[in-house]
Amino acid sequence: MGKPAPAAHRARTWRTTLIGALIGIVIAQLMLMMWLAKTQVEAGLERQSLEAAARTAQARCFEAATHRGKDACRAGLASGGAER
Repeated sequence: MGKPAPAAHRARTWRTTLIGALIGIVIAQLMLMMWLAKTQVEAGLERQSLEAAARTAQARCFEAATHRGKDACRAGLASGGAER
């Protein structure tokens, strides 16, 4: 009668270990997802600010009095953007 108890105890130990490992993996995945979402939001905000700066620079080009001035300004912006 003493032998069934250790087998039941071993099974319970394996189940507990497996459940603990799965819970740990889920927690690690949640933390990774939170970090990834935070990084994506920061990158999106940075991209929006860079696009706003580019739109402002384009708007300044259209304030030029002549068509040649506008074209020269936009060409300068295009060549400056390609170098980055």
